[in-house]
Amino acid sequence: MLDRTKRRQPESNTLSFYASSKQEQKESRPGDDLILLVLQQLLQGEPSEAELGFSAVVIESALQHSPDNAYLKIAAMFLYSQLDAVSRSWNLFQELYIKHIQHESCAYLILPLLRAGGFYRETIIVCQEIIRLQTTNARDAGTFAGRAMENGTMSKADEFLSFQLTKLNRSLTTLEAKGLVLDCAPMFVNDERQRALGAMHGIVGEEFDLGRARCMVTEAHRPLAAFSLLQVKGSIGDSVEQFSDNRDFTILSHDLLNPRTFDSKEQIVSDSIRRGHHHNLLIRCVLIVDLTKGPKKGKVVAASSALKKRTASLLSSIAAARVYCEKSTHPLGYQELSQTMLSLCGVVTVLSVGRFSQEDSSLSSPDDLETREEKTCDFLKQALDSTTKARHQLDLTNDARVCRVGELLPDYLVPIIALLKMCTQLMELYGWGRRKRKTRRCAAAFSDLALLMVSLLGDMQTCIAR
Repeated sequence: MLDRTKRRQPESNTLSFYASSKQEQKESRPGDDLILLVLQQLLQGEPSEAELGFSAVVIESALQHSPDNAYLKIAAMFLYSQLDAVSRSWNLFQELYIKHIQHESCAYLILPLLRAGGFYRETIIVCQEIIRLQTTNARDAGTFAGRAMENGTMSKADEFLSFQLTKLNRSLTTLEAKGLVLDCAPMFVNDERQRALGAMHGIVGEEFDLGRARCMVTEAHRPLAAFSLLQVKGSIGDSVEQFSDNRDFTILSHDLLNPRTFDSKEQIVSDSIRRGHHHNLLIRCVLIVDLTKGPKKGKVVAASSALKKRTASLLSSIAAARVYCEKSTHPLGYQELSQTMLSLCGVVTVLSVGRFSQEDSSLSSPDDLETREEKTCDFLKQALDSTTKARHQLDLTNDARVCRVGELLPDYLVPIIALLKMCTQLMELYGWGRRKRKTRRCAAAFSDLALLMVSLLGDMQTCIAR
C-alpha cells in the first residue's frame, strides 16, 4: 500500500514514483551498479579522510553521467554526512522528489542526517510534511472509501479504511516526527538576523514561554498535532506494538558489502517517550514560575490553590520521568543529563511551594526560607554531580564526531538551559541571585552548576572545531 505505482509496475519499489515522474528519466547506465559496489568496498569499516574524499569524487562523477539515478543520490547522501557536509545531503534528498506517502517510507533516510548535522530547520520542514500527510489522508480516506462503495467496489473501500487505521493512524514515522518538531522548535529561524534560540518557537526560559506553553496545552488534545506527543505515556514494551513501522528498507537492497543500520522500532518509541517527558516537564515548570511569589518580610508566601495544583502535576511528571529514565537504556552521559533535568525540576518545586516529592507535605516538615534553601542546595548538588559525570562520559574534547553535538543540543542541552533560566528567575525572587554567590550557599551552588554548563558547551565547540 505504501507504493503508489504498484498498479503500473508490480515489482517496483518506493522510488519508482521518482523515476516515473520525470519525463526525461533515462535508464541507469550499466556501470552504475559497479560504482555502487566500489563505493561500498572503499567505505567498509572506518574509512580514512582520503578514502572519503576519493569516494566523493567518484560518486560526483557518476552523478554527472547519471543525474537521475536515485540510488547514487542516496549513497551520496550518506557519504556526505560522513564528511559533515549535510547541506549537500539535503540538496540530494530534495532532488529525489519525495512526495505524499513516500514521506512515510523514505524520510528515515534524511532525518538522522539532518538532526546530527545541526540542520534543525530542515528537520522541521520534513517532519511537517509527514504530519501534513496525516491530515490530508485522514480526510481523503473517508471520501474515497465512500466513492468506492457508491461504485460497488467494497474491497477497495475496505482497503482505504484498513490502510488508514492500521498504517497511518499508528505510524511510527509520524510519532518520531512529532518528537523532532518539539525538540528542534527552539532552533527554528526564518531570518539569519533573528536570535538563534527561541526566535519563533519552543520553551527556552524567556518571558514569552508562558504564552507558548498555554498554546501547547490547548493543542495537546489534537491527535494530529505535534503536541499530542505530550500524551504518549507508558512503558516502551507496551507502546511498541501500538505503532506501525512504515519505513521501506528495500530501497537500500543494493547495500551488500556495507549494510546500514537505523534506529530500531523500540529505540524510536523510547526516544519519543523521552521527548514527551521532557516537554511535559518544561511546560509545567513554565506554568509554575508564572504563579510563584517571592518571600515577604523574611517569610515564605502561602501558595495559591492553582500553584499547588500545578506543582502536584509537576511532581507527578517528575516521578513518571524518573521511572522511565531508570528502566530505559541511554548512551553514556545521556542518562546523567536526564537526572540533571529532574534535579532542576526539583529546584522549581521547592522554591514554588516548598515540596520536593509527591510524598512530602507541608504538615510533615517545616516550610521556611532555611528549609527551602537547604533543599534547593541538595538538588543543585545532585545536578552538579550528574552533569560532571555526563561531561566525563561524553568526553567531547577527544571526539571528532560532530553528529554527537548535533543530537545532544536539542535533546538535552536546550531543555537544561531553559530550566536553568527558570531557576534563575525563582532565585532572583528570593534574593539569591548571582550577586549573593559569596554569601549564600544556594547562590554559590547554582553558580558552580552554571560554570560547569559553560564548560560543557565549550567541549561541544571544541568537538565541532576539530
